[in-house]
Amino acid sequence: MGRRIHPRTSQARRSALFYKEECAPCHGETLEGNGQTPRAEELGRVIPPLCGDGFKGNWNRKPLSDLFDKMKATMPRDDPGKLGMEQNADLLAFILNFNEFPAGKAELPADPSPLTEIRFDAVKP
Repeated sequence: MGRRIHPRTSQARRSALFYKEECAPCHGETLEGNGQTPRAEELGRVIPPLCGDGFKGNWNRKPLSDLFDKMKATMPRDDPGKLGMEQNADLLAFILNFNEFPAGKAELPADPSPLTEIRFDAVKP
């Protein structure tokens, strides 16, 4: 019997290619942000990282719904709101997985309401 894959991990894997196509041109293949990508330089913008201490510090102790809402309202920068709710949920799962947050028992929902109950705890209390 093989290792059981958590649904959120499966969701993150499913969205990896989508991240590469839609987000990596600005945020980078390794989610580094900070204007490191040709697209960010072309746009003349500083692109925030989606990983690391700075990213985790910005979102620490906030509900996941805050990050979900920010993604939904502001991304992609050239066409905010272009991505559907499911796509944003999948991308959020990808970002959490990349940052080595533990996977939950279920996929992240496309409805951000339940995400208000889940905190982004980068540092254990």
